[in-house]
Amino acid sequence: MKAGYSILLLSVNTWRFKVRRIVSYILSVAFILIFPFVTEAIEDDAMVLYYSFDAGKGKEIEDLSGKGNHGTLEGDAKWEKDGKVNSGVFFNEQIQKGVVAAEASDSLAITKNLTMEVWVYPESVGDYRNVRGQAGPHTYYLSIHQGRPSVWMGCPGAGGRTWNSTKNEIPNDKWSHVAAVYEFDKAATTWGLLKKVAR
Repeated sequence: MKAGYSILLLSVNTWRFKVRRIVSYILSVAFILIFPFVTEAIEDDAMVLYYSFDAGKGKEIEDLSGKGNHGTLEGDAKWEKDGKVNSGVFFNEQIQKGVVAAEASDSLAITKNLTMEVWVYPESVGDYRNVRGQAGPHTYYLSIHQGRPSVWMGCPGAGGRTWNSTKNEIPNDKWSHVAAVYEFDKAATTWGLLKKVAR
């Protein structure tokens, strides 16, 4: 089986809002998650979360950003040896059946610019399959919706906004690099949804 997620990166410019609850990093959609080429902490103040999934076993997922946002595999998630570069994690394609859960932290409370990146290997097309997200007062998700990147940002109970890409298709049974960039300080709040298919 070669389903997969690879490379999950999260970086921000400023994070201020304090949250004290469990935050679920939702990685579903039948993928394997890995972070190639990195085996120790990264020294980058802007990066707040980086999971490589290189361990190949166990429930604990180390955050290589240096911010201590370590996670735990929960639900229908299992290690696979065939990731993008090394091992990865396969997540059930049904939403939230398999996740990486991490404690909330000051570094994950977004108030300014944000970039989310992930390598994905979807096996099927579906509606709003979350590959990266945070639940809490400030909620954001990077999803795959009908084979295209999608981002939702808002507050539970207060609503939010969805940005769907109309140009970038994510094929099944191939590795794709997906990135979303949020620029809060621009005149118009925009998400750039990018996708590159690996060769």
